[in-house]
Amino acid sequence: MRSFKVFVSYAHDDEAHRAAVRKLAELLVRNGIDAVLDQWAENERKDWGAWANHHITTSDFVLVVASPAYRRVGDGTAQTAGNRGAQTETALIRDLVHGHRETWVRKILPVLLPGRSVDEIPRFLQPFSADRYEIPALDQSGIEGLLRIITGQPSRVPPALGQVPHLPPRPFETAAGSFSPAGVQAVEPRWAVLAEPAAVQWRAELVRDPWAAQAAAAVELHLAPVGTAPLTAGRLRAVAGTLAAAGRAHGLFSMGEEVQDRADGLAAAWTRAGRDGGGSGLAVLRSGQRSAWFALPTATIGSVLDQHDVQARLSASLVALAQLELPDPGEAALAIGLEPCSLVWEGSLADRHKSTVSMPLRTAEHARVPADEKLPWADLAAAPDAVAAELTARLIEAFRKS
Repeated sequence: MRSFKVFVSYAHDDEAHRAAVRKLAELLVRNGIDAVLDQWAENERKDWGAWANHHITTSDFVLVVASPAYRRVGDGTAQTAGNRGAQTETALIRDLVHGHRETWVRKILPVLLPGRSVDEIPRFLQPFSADRYEIPALDQSGIEGLLRIITGQPSRVPPALGQVPHLPPRPFETAAGSFSPAGVQAVEPRWAVLAEPAAVQWRAELVRDPWAAQAAAAVELHLAPVGTAPLTAGRLRAVAGTLAAAGRAHGLFSMGEEVQDRADGLAAAWTRAGRDGGGSGLAVLRSGQRSAWFALPTATIGSVLDQHDVQARLSASLVALAQLELPDPGEAALAIGLEPCSLVWEGSLADRHKSTVSMPLRTAEHARVPADEKLPWADLAAAPDAVAAELTARLIEAFRKS
């Protein structure tokens, strides 16, 4: 282990204090610490200011031994004629702290000998808000804490950094039962073909936005209950007040967006679409249909249909719809669509700002996958990622045929 040098700065309060400081220095020396003490340097005439400056600036640490006289000197309240050496040392230490605080706050160690008080540490050394080193007895055990600081041998060290464990999210408890967050697929969705497609109302019928025809294309998702009774008007009004919060909680609406809402025959909350894109929403109908929609990201030309982006946002939409405080429908038929299609191109969001893209002429106004297959509600709630992946694949296939 390398050697360590410390400079002992103190005031000559009285002979007893000088003796206690000397005993501290002797203990340090016996433990391999090169302690610089003025009492051991009185063998020849010297410039004590230059001597102090040299050893303070070349030592690993400066031990400031607290005492009433040192506090007065450090605070600038001592008589000019008294404790000249301590005045020189404290002036130098104060200047070093002021000029290079980060370095010298670490190197200056305020020390409290047995019987001394924290009130005897000068204010510029932050007696209460920074560390101080109390020596309960002038013996080997009493200076152990100080030795550990000087030699960099802490009494307690943190354990070796382990690996981060894999901790799957726990299922949410909702009115509809247990629901696993996106990314945790508890079951394989059990799709079943319906004898005939379930009736759904599409976005244009739910919210008549004056900008809709000129806005960016939007993906819309509809979950139609199979064989269940309609919702009561009271239940519909109750859920209407929760839709805006649900949209924000699952990233469909940003915290800064203004949300419109209505509860006249249906409960809906949506952000307004504009010429520059945007627009998303949630809706619940008396029939029990739950719907969500979101605009595709705009690009330099048109809007971009990115498979990964759509799949992630569909999964979040399924989570939002599954967690609404509504009765479990048992089964739901799923429909998905994209409208309008005329200025949409399939690609990656990374390429959205390209000035040239391949955009085939499309004659269809929209691409829709009807609600001709159903899922148990428990499967939809437990495996939103898998359901979103399947719906995305069907939507892209329908888009390519449009």
